[in-house]
Amino acid sequence: MKTAPWISPLPGLPLSRRGLPPSAARYWKWNWNFFLLLCVLPLALADELGVARSSLSDGLTVNSLLYTLQEFYTDAQYGPDFGYYYTGRILHDADDAADSKGAQESFNSYTTMPMALSPHFGAMLADRLYGMWRALGEPAPFFLFEFGGGTGVLARDILKRLKNARPRLWEALGGYLLGERSLALRRVQRQTAYEFVGGPNPKLHVVAADARDAAGSVRRHAKSLLADLLNASEIADFEGQTTARNIVGAIVSNELLDEMDPVKVRMYWLGDEVPSQEELSENCLSFRENYILQRVNGDQLRSVLSGNGPDSSTASEVANKLLDVLAWETSSLPCEMLLLSGLVASKKELEIAVEALRDRLARENPEKVNDLASGMCLPMLLAAASLAIPAALRGRPVDFESDQFLEAFLLEADRVDGSLLLTKTRYQDLRRHVGYGTEAESALLFRSSPAHIHTDELYLPLTPGRCSELSGWKIRHKSELHAAALLWNEIAAYRDGEKEELRHLKWTLRPGEAAFVDQADRILDRGFILSMDYGADFLGLAWLSIVRPNFEGLHIMDAREQLANECTTVSHLQCPGLQDITTSIDFTEVARSGEERGWATRAYGPLFLLESAFDPFQEEPLVHLLERAGGIRSMGVKGWYIKPEFEPWVSFKLLVQEKGGSEASSSFTSSPSAAANAKEAAATAATTTA
Repeated sequence: MKTAPWISPLPGLPLSRRGLPPSAARYWKWNWNFFLLLCVLPLALADELGVARSSLSDGLTVNSLLYTLQEFYTDAQYGPDFGYYYTGRILHDADDAADSKGAQESFNSYTTMPMALSPHFGAMLADRLYGMWRALGEPAPFFLFEFGGGTGVLARDILKRLKNARPRLWEALGGYLLGERSLALRRVQRQTAYEFVGGPNPKLHVVAADARDAAGSVRRHAKSLLADLLNASEIADFEGQTTARNIVGAIVSNELLDEMDPVKVRMYWLGDEVPSQEELSENCLSFRENYILQRVNGDQLRSVLSGNGPDSSTASEVANKLLDVLAWETSSLPCEMLLLSGLVASKKELEIAVEALRDRLARENPEKVNDLASGMCLPMLLAAASLAIPAALRGRPVDFESDQFLEAFLLEADRVDGSLLLTKTRYQDLRRHVGYGTEAESALLFRSSPAHIHTDELYLPLTPGRCSELSGWKIRHKSELHAAALLWNEIAAYRDGEKEELRHLKWTLRPGEAAFVDQADRILDRGFILSMDYGADFLGLAWLSIVRPNFEGLHIMDAREQLANECTTVSHLQCPGLQDITTSIDFTEVARSGEERGWATRAYGPLFLLESAFDPFQEEPLVHLLERAGGIRSMGVKGWYIKPEFEPWVSFKLLVQEKGGSEASSSFTSSPSAAANAKEAAATAATTTA
């Protein structure tokens, strides 16, 4: 059980009671959780200013109190309490996915190319992998790796094609390692491809692994297979080392990188004062990160919780105590965040600002002072966050005594009237308590419910840790970032008439893209990386940010009608855990991250390069998908060839990277003459080596 950072479970006392009747277990868990929450937590109520730093607030950071989008996304998709993938909500019914039809139709929210075009997509990819294997010199053993394999359809179809049509590669195949972080999906993958999992020499190995941190476990598994396959006396030299020390193969990812947890930032500047490339790459002064502040109406929350306990009287009592805690936190923690975020320089300055605002309200708007039941800190935080950005760019602090701040404060006070702050930990505890698939959960999430949780987005300065983490991304894209800001200025002059002095561009980026390439580099000593996903190069994404300034860079992939008006069409923040959230990936970031590690880009373009690019290492021409499918017999085949015009620059793409080979050995070429030249060069190289 997760608890607040200042709460530790008592030594020797477990947080669950196995063997109890269900009702008694729920009662014990409900009361024990909130005993920790209400009794262990010291409630020495601070004064309403919320600036008296007690032991309770020591060590707090804004990030320990509020979600960043990255953490929100991770919890919503993969978190153990309500994650869309972790809890298995992505699946209609995992038990129905053992056969081909079940595996293709088991996802709640969407389908993928391998599922919609099964088995033809997998067969086509298998033929491409065969060409890559030949381009590398037909090494044995040869390993295939896949991450984010969905229901296992792609792995099954690739292995079937290799077994039936590519016997030489099938014999050389040391193993197909499928890395998956979702327990529910690992179970389905084993069912879908059961014929390759069992037996004395299984080809498919489903491994618990996160693609962003998979090198250790996945490479160890591959090394173990390698040791079993090779006899030490038969090991041949390979590039000065023994093959026992090298993993050769290909890493496949299909719609994986778009699921890497995103970081949402904005790049700000004033008018024509566009930051230089050096400023963008060397510091983070122009950037602000997205934080998510969650709040709920106190009376409505009491109503939901009072009907959600083992009995109504106990539930009501505990709900009232919880609301007392939330009320105290609402009156104090937002002022802590003003200090922690740097919006106010010191405790003394905050005390002066609060007193000055209180005095002015008493003179000019006395009824508002009485209306602020939850204190002044929450509307002060929201107002200050919105005004701090232009002030900071001018090198000034927020003027808490200005008319501009008073106006912003009054607007926020009216908007959040009656709201109670939910810190990140309180939100997690609340979601854990109400459970998933319950009426209480729907009441807290659905837009039509008066008790639904509200979200506000704040843009705060990057922490030193985040600035350091994004330094590689900023360096790799500094010229494009600068050019995009200049172009935005040119457009803004026509659109806004230069009225808006504060300007910004939105960037949704995924540190996991570079992390994935790094992990792939640690897994493979030589071979290929094939990344298939929807996205664009950086300039395409920059253009999208410019022409669609209200687009947040996230997509909700959910086709369930019952969630459309309650969640899907509302916001990506509305129903975390009930719907799939994704982004368009930056192929430039993936390619440049690879180049820094010695991976050459061999091909990049629309996904149909899989069937249209020439391959000099195939004994016969590749069969097009239309021929494999026997004509347009499904919507999937039709969709493969008829591309919608909506956002054509952000569509399904293929990126192929290679390490340890040469350009002459590439199995992806652009023309017959290039194919012939590549094959001749590869043959010459092989002869010279021999």
